[in-house]
Amino acid sequence: MPQRKAEKAEEAITTYEQAFEKIREVTSIQDTDNLVKRFIEVEDQNFALFNYVNELNNSIETIQEQINTVKDDINKFKMESVDLENERKKILDDLEEKLNSTTNMKEVFDHKYEGTMRTLDQLKSGIDSLFNKINCDRSPIVEMLGESGVTETNMMQYLGIVEQRTNELLQLFAYHRDNWNAAHCKRGRLTIA
Repeated sequence: MPQRKAEKAEEAITTYEQAFEKIREVTSIQDTDNLVKRFIEVEDQNFALFNYVNELNNSIETIQEQINTVKDDINKFKMESVDLENERKKILDDLEEKLNSTTNMKEVFDHKYEGTMRTLDQLKSGIDSLFNKINCDRSPIVEMLGESGVTETNMMQYLGIVEQRTNELLQLFAYHRDNWNAAHCKRGRLTIA
């Protein structure tokens, strides 16, 4: 067994010597101390590069996390934007519906207004006609309002004069009827009630 260990040790030394020989050929460095020194320098440099690569990987991971955060924020803002756009569209739709409803109501009220104005025109014409037919005195209205004819604002004054003239005519009719009845009762005729 000791011989076996010796053989193995010799093999290892031979392998190391061959490796050193190849390294000397490749590096062109013949001195073993210089070779070891150069090896340590390269090893230190490799270790420094390894650390630098690790730092870069950490930086890349941090930057990737930041990128993911920004992407998440962008998606969040897009969703908020979509929600705001949907809300704005809903408000706009509601306002358009209110506008349409108000426009329809305006048309209904315009139609009613036109009908009311036609009725008022007919009423003014009827009051004026009745005023003239029962021979109402225009002088109080002309003094008070001027010669403007029947309008919405003076309609009640015209109707007041028509009512007054109608009462006068009814009193006159009652007076004549009573006189006529009295005259015919004396002659024995029928009375008019």
